[in-house]
Amino acid sequence: MKISRHKSGFATLITIITLAMTLSLCGCQNVKEAQPSPSATTQSETQETSKAKVEIVPYDYFKGEGNGENYAKGSDEIIKLSGKEPYSIYSDNLYLPKGAYEFTFTLKATEGYTGYFEIWDDEDLLIESAIITTGTNTIDFTCEDDLYSAQIRFRFSGNGQRITIGDFFIQRERSVAIFVDQVGYKPNSRKCAIAKFDQGNYFDVIDKSNGEVVLTVLNSEMVYSEDAKEYVSKLDFSDLEKSGTYYIRSSYGYVSEDFVISADVYDELYSDALTFFYRQRCGEDVQSEDIRHEICHNRSAMIYGTSEAFSPYGGWHDAGDYGRYIETGAKALRDLLGAYIISGDEAILAEARYELEFFLTMQRSDGGVYDKVVTKNYAGEVLPQDDTALLYVISPKSSSSANFISVISTAAKIYKDTDPDFSALLYEAAERSYDYLYRNEYQDEAMPSEFNAGNYNTAAKEYYYYIANMGMWYMSENEDYLKEAFSALSIDDIKLHTLYYDPLVLFSSFLYLLEGDETSSYYKKLDQVFKDQVYALLYELEADPYRISISDYYWGSCGMVLDEAAALIMGHILYGDDAFLFGAQEDLDYILGKNSLGRSYVVGYGANYPQNIHHRIAHLLNVEYKGALVGGPDEVKEDPITMAMSAVADQKVYADDYNSYSTNEVSIIYNSALVFVLNYLK
Repeated sequence: MKISRHKSGFATLITIITLAMTLSLCGCQNVKEAQPSPSATTQSETQETSKAKVEIVPYDYFKGEGNGENYAKGSDEIIKLSGKEPYSIYSDNLYLPKGAYEFTFTLKATEGYTGYFEIWDDEDLLIESAIITTGTNTIDFTCEDDLYSAQIRFRFSGNGQRITIGDFFIQRERSVAIFVDQVGYKPNSRKCAIAKFDQGNYFDVIDKSNGEVVLTVLNSEMVYSEDAKEYVSKLDFSDLEKSGTYYIRSSYGYVSEDFVISADVYDELYSDALTFFYRQRCGEDVQSEDIRHEICHNRSAMIYGTSEAFSPYGGWHDAGDYGRYIETGAKALRDLLGAYIISGDEAILAEARYELEFFLTMQRSDGGVYDKVVTKNYAGEVLPQDDTALLYVISPKSSSSANFISVISTAAKIYKDTDPDFSALLYEAAERSYDYLYRNEYQDEAMPSEFNAGNYNTAAKEYYYYIANMGMWYMSENEDYLKEAFSALSIDDIKLHTLYYDPLVLFSSFLYLLEGDETSSYYKKLDQVFKDQVYALLYELEADPYRISISDYYWGSCGMVLDEAAALIMGHILYGDDAFLFGAQEDLDYILGKNSLGRSYVVGYGANYPQNIHHRIAHLLNVEYKGALVGGPDEVKEDPITMAMSAVADQKVYADDYNSYSTNEVSIIYNSALVFVLNYLK
């Protein structure tokens, strides 16, 4: 669904990756097998990474040709020339992708001695020749096309000279080639990386502390990613469980970003992802380490279409703007409350209460729930305390009442032991809104035409009645609500509504399967439907070349990936199959760098994360918003920046630009999914 947001300009990040190679110049070694070229249909849009890499890669397949002798002396390779014919040392079947190169090396010989450095292409044509002299040599070279079996050759002449070549390095631009979770992996988790298929025959996992190869993985079957428009292969290094810092290096010398293996690898990220909600608070002074603002929007709001006003204080700013919505707030609360049910983390309840109290202010005395608090237009480039435009609340809709009931009733049960008085308040509010929902005809008002704000009501009314009744059953354990839920929405119509604008069908069903009567006919039918669908989701992930569970990249695709990871986690809790756990891990890996852009979509985490998010406060204060998840690729191209990306593959329609609001904005519904997933996987 298209949501109108804010606009403006474009910035492109360009980074040079440096790859260093040491060539051991020894005679008559085994020649490396040439890497086959992928199909000519392969397209490759690149996204540069944010820092340079320098790696030393030994070559062990050089050989000599002509009249001369090689003498190994210590660690040096010395060539003694015989004077009869030129002598060469060369490497063939060398992969040189299209781009600019700088070759540097040291020639040790009699002072003033000269020789030749040459490059030959795949057709054995000489395409570069340069005179080299004693001392350090630097050769600049531009490769006009990808070469899959190029040759580098040193050619010498003379009689009796002894020559040493050392410190051979190749510096080149390169696109991201090996994609890993840039934050890291737990020791016993599945560990997969994705590589562009033409990056090498094998891949070494390197311990960064000592440069040692700890595991070698062969290039797996080549598959074509329609979403990324490129051939890729999977690298599984799950056997590596030792804690440490590592990177992956291909046999062609490409290197991944660093990653960590550690039992607590996600702890700090989880803390920052949860703290995001404090930073999004409206109606109070926010004084976090990075995001700070004074009390805001602490004034009355007009009830649209009337002359009445009231004070809807508190809650969370929805995204990079300052609107507050019941629909998205309910989705975020669903994730946080679900995470608490699973883990018992008290910090979650403290933050969730702030939004729950805002929800209570949005309920009328008759039980109807106002849909949102917004201004007629999105705020300009101002901090929240300076957003002084007239506030409006929009009339109740049945969908807002149903979402309200679903999360308020769930919270009423959760807080019963920790805060009985608050629980009783929530219980009464849920009953009042439930009565309102059934006393009135279904209300589905459109957003007033003069407003430029989010409109999140997207599902059929049956779904809303289902989640309201399932919430009331969870709170009260009254079977009449359960019967009403399945009367509103038949078992056969229940789907895994994990897309982030859809209602809480998945979560409501999960809670019933977690705590309901396993002997009832409702339970048995729903259990089979739920199981079938989470397995279908898992199969979709395992069939995807990048091993993620979505196949469409719409606005908020990163949130969608994590919503589906949440579904897989629920499958793991209910059915105990570790394949669900591993699948959720791979969805998280995509978010943290295992994607075709080699980018982490969480601010402050990974080597290549967003620097220019669409968030007014972070933008105006010029600070990072650590732990905030951006929306990610949007194949529909719904802002002025992505509209210009006409030829870009779906998984790559992303711009790290403040004005790319459809791909680079943050939101409570993205971060809530991140919290849910991290809460379980950490």
